[in-house]
Amino acid sequence: QSPAAGGRAAGAGPTARGEDALPLVEVTFFEIGGKELAGHKGCAHDLLNARAPVRLCSDTHGTTHVLGAVVRAAHDGAGLLQTLSDGLALRCTEVTERNANSSRSHAVCALRFCA
Repeated sequence: QSPAAGGRAAGAGPTARGEDALPLVEVTFFEIGGKELAGHKGCAHDLLNARAPVRLCSDTHGTTHVLGAVVRAAHDGAGLLQTLSDGLALRCTEVTERNANSSRSHAVCALRFCA
């Protein structure tokens, strides 16, 4: 894209990433439980939206889609780390015979790089 159309000139210095700028990365973060997870058997939950239920569906091309999941934009490394931390804090864990803090699910974090 040319500088006149909103692009950056070759050799131009870095630009500040504000809330109006394109995000650096978009994050979807959910967990899938095969056993009973938070009272539901075999469910998937959004780790960026207070564990709201999400649905996993495949289209005719074999691509899996996560329906109902929040996509959170991160504009820098600190925002990405905060998003990951927020999601990890909502993972379902419990005490087991071998571990004091064992996950009871599989977490999936999808990153879509925008810039």
